[in-house]
Amino acid sequence: MKPSTSQVHDSVIRALFESPDVARAFFSTFLPPELVKRLDMSTLEARPDHLVDPRLGWCATDILYQTTLDQLPAYLYLLLEHQSSVDGWMPYRFLRRTDLIWAKTLAEEPGRKRLPVVVPIVLTHARESWWAPTELQDLVLDATEMPACLRDKVPRQSYFVFDLTGMTDGQIVSMAATASLRLFLLILRNVRDPNLGGMLRTWHALLGQVMKEPSGLRLMELLLTYLAKAVPTMTQETLMQVGEMAGMDPELVEGSLAWRWLEEGREEGREKGREEGREEGREEGTRQAVLRLLAMRFAPLPAWAHDRVSEASSKELNQWLDRIMSAESLEDLLG
Repeated sequence: MKPSTSQVHDSVIRALFESPDVARAFFSTFLPPELVKRLDMSTLEARPDHLVDPRLGWCATDILYQTTLDQLPAYLYLLLEHQSSVDGWMPYRFLRRTDLIWAKTLAEEPGRKRLPVVVPIVLTHARESWWAPTELQDLVLDATEMPACLRDKVPRQSYFVFDLTGMTDGQIVSMAATASLRLFLLILRNVRDPNLGGMLRTWHALLGQVMKEPSGLRLMELLLTYLAKAVPTMTQETLMQVGEMAGMDPELVEGSLAWRWLEEGREEGREKGREEGREEGREEGTRQAVLRLLAMRFAPLPAWAHDRVSEASSKELNQWLDRIMSAESLEDLLG
């Protein structure tokens, strides 16, 4: 069974952000400078095992990195929210995942005296601007309504939000630290725009810069895969143009997974067209057979009968074909 578009979408995004270079660039760009200065980005290590729990399920776009904050273990938890709508329960979602990370950590290090810091971050390109509460307490009771004696008794959980919906392309270009991150965020922000193919041509310089990065070829293959699955109007021609602008060997583009997917889609489209053509041919044949038999039984056929048969559905034609020889009159049959 072929994976669904959403599964491919999730796996490609995950693969992009599991590249330490992309993740490092994103965290360094987005997190507050005072926090970045105290994090050791050179120690980033992906820890997907800390997010696996059969009770909570597992999201393919939840990315977890272990690093250090002031030389103490810490986690950077990036949740890539690509749904069209905003998840209003996000603070609670982060609370459950944070608890899971802590539980896994304590299971590995039962002698620990303190829990590690978990930095929760949402990267979103929902159709609407992010409106979900960022404070867990807002999901329990309005702070103004909560008795003062309870305000410090309700768990606190908040998160950083990086909302592409409210940003311009210029802001993304000025913020992102590397060409690959700039290009991916631009594509992610504009993926629903029908003019994305034209935009890609204006980003030709970025495409060339991505290929010069240490893992540039791998990143370009992932970007092509994302385009092939996430953009309904993507064609092999546009894919080849993107590869050429990046400086990829055309044979690599033609041998890519993205190219094969588009080829399969094109073949499915051709087969669907052929089947529709065959169906139309069968229906037209039935229509002509009905007219011939009607002429044999009820000649001469009036103009209204010709019009009625010409406009009939395939179901009606087959019903008439079964009843022509037993019908007592033309009106009885076609009426």
